[in-house]
Amino acid sequence: MKCPYCKIHYMDDERRCPMCDRINPNFYSGKAKKVRPTGQSEKTYSSIRKKDTAAPRPVKQEQPSKSQKDKKKNTVGAVIGVVIAMLGVVAPLLETVADDVVSQVAHWFQPEPVEEIVDVSTETPLQEDIPQSAYEVLEGEWFSYDTTDTYLYLNLTFQEYVYTPDAQTASETGLVTVYENSVIEQDDGSALYVYDVTFYPEAAEAYTLCIGGVPDENTLFSMPYDDQGYPDTNQMTLWERTNGQGTA
Repeated sequence: MKCPYCKIHYMDDERRCPMCDRINPNFYSGKAKKVRPTGQSEKTYSSIRKKDTAAPRPVKQEQPSKSQKDKKKNTVGAVIGVVIAMLGVVAPLLETVADDVVSQVAHWFQPEPVEEIVDVSTETPLQEDIPQSAYEVLEGEWFSYDTTDTYLYLNLTFQEYVYTPDAQTASETGLVTVYENSVIEQDDGSALYVYDVTFYPEAAEAYTLCIGGVPDENTLFSMPYDDQGYPDTNQMTLWERTNGQGTA
């Protein structure tokens, strides 16, 4: 039997074509032979099936020629050269950026500087606005009324002082600052100037005295401050200038 659809030969007594699965038109019409055909039909069918189901031949791949290999090698070399050139330019930039980043990060994590605490007893006082009246009232050499062994020297131009409590105690030297506390008008029309005078000894803590006087009278009084910040009148000291004169 020859299939009218796919044109292959198969047995007449088969109901369907083994290739296209179409119905054998002779099977139901009564024309199909009950005897298998000669070996020619079988051989033809077998050869067709074998031919159709055979594995496809492998496609032979074309090998690149020598010129193509050289071209590919040159292209790769050119790409590598461009990459190396770019690295030569980019590397310094990256290094600079990295240094900036490291510096910035180090700045972020750098601890805050600790403010140095200066001991006021050793700090050099700087004062540019010493009251002009203090030069008339305070400056010069002074001796205590009670004993000539107690000595005080004030040089306001250089903000220096020398203080000797008594004959048995070594003289104290250092720097001094003067701030006007108040001015008191007296009955006779004169003015009593009161100052806060702070002494900065070279080897001791600073301390402040309340010192007052009247210009051109060559006398002073001094009092330390008590714990509540008031002048202690029980420790008042009276002073007079040397021979009634100013700076010696």
